[in-house]
Amino acid sequence: MRHSPLNAALCETTDWECSLSILLNQNTKIVQRKNDIRSVARRLNTLYVKAVEESVIAIGEQLTKAKDDYESAGDRYHEIMEKDGYPVQPSDEAMDIIGEQAEHYYDAQMLEDQLLSLSEMKIISLFKSFEIVQKELINVAFENVNTRELYLWENVKSFFNSKNISYGRLSGYDNINQLRIVNNNIKHSHVIDGEVNRLGIKEFKDLDVFTYESLDKFYSRVSGSVGAFLETLSETIINHLFGYDDDRLCEMVEELSQTMNKQTMLKLAKLLEEKADTLSKESKFVRHWMSSFT
Repeated sequence: MRHSPLNAALCETTDWECSLSILLNQNTKIVQRKNDIRSVARRLNTLYVKAVEESVIAIGEQLTKAKDDYESAGDRYHEIMEKDGYPVQPSDEAMDIIGEQAEHYYDAQMLEDQLLSLSEMKIISLFKSFEIVQKELINVAFENVNTRELYLWENVKSFFNSKNISYGRLSGYDNINQLRIVNNNIKHSHVIDGEVNRLGIKEFKDLDVFTYESLDKFYSRVSGSVGAFLETLSETIINHLFGYDDDRLCEMVEELSQTMNKQTMLKLAKLLEEKADTLSKESKFVRHWMSSFT
């Protein structure tokens, strides 16, 4: 009886089914783990910020009107005073306009304070979302890590450095660090502190206190860096977990040489060579097996 190509291929694989299953399962797990890490990096939640933006637009329109009304009242006041010859005692109409102008002034001040609070909330929310995603990224990528200890920035940097990931040199790090520093400052005071000044952040140059305009410009500049930084970090983690360039291999050899004698290292080298041969044979078999269906 003549077997079909599929049956023939299955017969040939009888002795290899276990190896094939293990190999495919390992590859699937690696691909899935990489996808999981990348997926976490894309979970940055900006829904709160989008909701705040609606309020910012509405309050901004009210602020513009309050300022326009203030200027308009001032113009009417001067027209009346000019018509009356600028008397020592303004008329009742002029005094009413002064009261009206004062109301517009306080309305504008109140609205500016509201915009300042919303600008602060956007920055605080953005950095909090960043921290949440970064901790989840660590949990998914690395086992047995107590992320509760990573609330300190230096601990985060030390953790990644221990994995040979140069956290502070990743693309976009400077903007993330600025976001962290500004976040810490505005949670405690409107007054710009020394740490913000030392970074030389351009939006706050020559300012003593935060304003909603300066915070909004700062947010617009750095917000786009957050998601990009998390994706860069995720790819760097993936490369650390699954990539083995010459530098990393040399580091591994150097570390092992500190605890192994010559005999043990040669034994390890032999085991690695045998495993490499096995993987090579399994890989060739998979290609042959898959070609049976084409």
